[in-house]
Amino acid sequence: MKKLLLLFTLVPCLAFGQMTYVPDDNFEQELIDLGYDTGTPDDSVPTANINTVTYLDVSSKNISDLTGIENFTSLTDLLCYDNQLTSLDVSQNTLLTQLYCPVNQLASLDVSNNTALYSLNCQFNQLTNLDVSQNTALVSLALSYNLISNLYLSDNLALHSLRCNDNLLTCLNIKNGNNINFTVLDAVNNPNLTCIEVDDPSWAAANWTVSNGNIDVTASFSIDCNNSCSGTCINDTILYDTTMYVVADSNLINVSPVIYLDSVVKLTTTLGCDSIINHYSEFVFSASFCTDTTEVFDTTFVQDTTFITINDTNTVNDTITYYDTVLVSVTDTLIIDVTLTGVSPPNNTNTLKVYPNPAKDQLYIDNGDYLSMSGYTLKIVNSLGQDVFSSLITVPLFVIDISTLGSTGLYFIQVLDGSSNVLENKKLVLE
Repeated sequence: MKKLLLLFTLVPCLAFGQMTYVPDDNFEQELIDLGYDTGTPDDSVPTANINTVTYLDVSSKNISDLTGIENFTSLTDLLCYDNQLTSLDVSQNTLLTQLYCPVNQLASLDVSNNTALYSLNCQFNQLTNLDVSQNTALVSLALSYNLISNLYLSDNLALHSLRCNDNLLTCLNIKNGNNINFTVLDAVNNPNLTCIEVDDPSWAAANWTVSNGNIDVTASFSIDCNNSCSGTCINDTILYDTTMYVVADSNLINVSPVIYLDSVVKLTTTLGCDSIINHYSEFVFSASFCTDTTEVFDTTFVQDTTFITINDTNTVNDTITYYDTVLVSVTDTLIIDVTLTGVSPPNNTNTLKVYPNPAKDQLYIDNGDYLSMSGYTLKIVNSLGQDVFSSLITVPLFVIDISTLGSTGLYFIQVLDGSSNVLENKKLVLE
């Protein structure tokens, strides 16, 4: 009888004693406030208190780690926006239908296990790619203000709301057979997006326009953009640098540049994909020892495809296009008959200095080396994506009265170049 009694005594302890590790004190404090834990944060929460929760909102709680969310196995709605998250693992939350995680610091997001996902909002993060090919139930997708270059949505047959503005898109495929049912399309401020794959280009051109705020003036529509939009491969751009110094003297009559790409470039893809190999050769002519200008002769740059070999195991015919672009940088105004065809953009590693942050009265923005960049703009954007401040960078320091910006909350300070590319994006909190 004692053994039997002991067995019945231990079973409840085993059933209700399992704990979930929650290392972030701010996350655990919110779970305490919601009634899923008691006392003070001790890095653990009773699993039985959370594994039946279907809706969880832990937004704006200064949380940097959501470890423990994996044991919310019944969760259908997760809201965790405006925190300090650098990673988010929802692979065990397979019942999720809504994930709302904007305004964090996420560099990646894996939702491949969340096949029931209906709505995904991951705006204002640092995502460079997002694969939603497994999320076939997805109806609404918002990923504005990230760093995404390729977005492939033809598998998302139910999708009818897309916000992908203010990214680095060069490829957008929304040819999902459902374009006529779209209620929202915002793809603006993607200056490198020139072609969008759609169901019907004529219908798209009539309904998605620049004046309606759907696309940029540089964008057009096609059923086949002939790039990586047609598959999941990645475009490759490979740059090789070679520098040749030519010193003119009385013995130098002619220069025959014999510079070849002697490296093997291997592009491995499973699908057809456009790739670019840039062989960049820099010719530097020094007139330091010249006695007269006749010693510097004309130089002609000619492409040489002799050493280009392509091994292709496919039976599909390849199309190879050769481009010759001569970029001349002039440093000596005494040299004549030199044509400047372009100027390479500066390798800018400058960062803004913003203080104080959070700000209460006045905001100081030190523009640093951006001041020397012609045509650069500084913007302050609110959490709705609206510009509340915009100015060309013509002074070394901006002093801004925050009362002119709007209500308290989260804002973003951005630097844009002359082509409207976002070069820097900093968070700003107004109190």
